[in-house]
Amino acid sequence: MNHSYTVKRSKRKTISLTVKPDCTVEVRAPLMTSKKRIDEFVCANSNWIEKNILKMQQLTLAKESFVLDYTSKVYFFGHRLPIEKAAIRKAKLENNRILMPPDLDSDSIRQQLVSLYKDTARKYISAQLPVFSQKLDVNPSKLMITSAKTNWGSCTADRVHFSWHIVMAEKE
Repeated sequence: MNHSYTVKRSKRKTISLTVKPDCTVEVRAPLMTSKKRIDEFVCANSNWIEKNILKMQQLTLAKESFVLDYTSKVYFFGHRLPIEKAAIRKAKLENNRILMPPDLDSDSIRQQLVSLYKDTARKYISAQLPVFSQKLDVNPSKLMITSAKTNWGSCTADRVHFSWHIVMAEKE
């Protein structure tokens, strides 16, 4: 099957394929690679492209049908914890449960949960930072909590960046 695709050329040595979340196909190729060679590469990998387009479509459907409510369970430091209603104003973790203010819709529950994850990440990582700073003989001046989805952490000369998503993983 013929697939339409976009080409991004750069100073690289190999050709690669990516299926984007919108199910478009991107080919990354060395600057001087011929159109014929790229077409052959895409044709030779058509099964892989088909399989990954299908995966992306399924992922999109799963995301669209995902709803958070008071019966949901979410990951917190590697454990699935229930979300429960409580007479509070802001989400909090208590006794292996995530307590939420009452009468929230799915989007509001998500916002409260993300806020809880961010607060938890900042507190937990701030507590761990001195230990690792001493071990690595570095002294970062600023901790940043980000919403990165594919990069859990990074650093520059004076800052460390961590994604709040890390709070869903096991502490180890």
